[in-house]
Amino acid sequence: MKRRTLLKHAGVGSLALVAASNTLGTTALASGKIRFAFGAAAVADSGPFVGDVALLDGSGKFGGDDAEGGGRLTHFHPATGAVVATASWRAKKLTSFVQSGSALGTHLAGLATLEIEVRPDNGGEIAATLRISCHLPGRPDPALPEGIDITSAAVGHFRAFPGTSTLFARAED
Repeated sequence: MKRRTLLKHAGVGSLALVAASNTLGTTALASGKIRFAFGAAAVADSGPFVGDVALLDGSGKFGGDDAEGGGRLTHFHPATGAVVATASWRAKKLTSFVQSGSALGTHLAGLATLEIEVRPDNGGEIAATLRISCHLPGRPDPALPEGIDITSAAVGHFRAFPGTSTLFARAED
């Protein structure tokens, strides 16, 4: 697949997420935490790996400025299928959570920003920022596209392809 086609199909980028974070109201979390989960394929649109793809998954909880959880990722060249790196990641801190609209039962729409640590399987640590954006079925929000993006000074910016599935739900204490 050509880079232009790959980027064309990569969907709405981080500008929409930034716009969403600036236009949505901040919601203080009630006592308790919020669970998150996602599975995504993301394309690099800046940095040294432009055009590469990362497969990411993760789950965990956050509340206040605390965050816990993590997942796995595989970074590869889509033209050849060659794997660049595999890694685990873990949540370190919740930077912000902005809820969008009202809850649907225990499920929420919103935008969470987490500080994470990526640990390549071959060693080392990379500080990164993970943004998880979720809307609820039947309640689409054009300012809040479903997906994730991950940014690091070391590897650039990866944004999710359309079709990413994310979830926020109130956690039972």
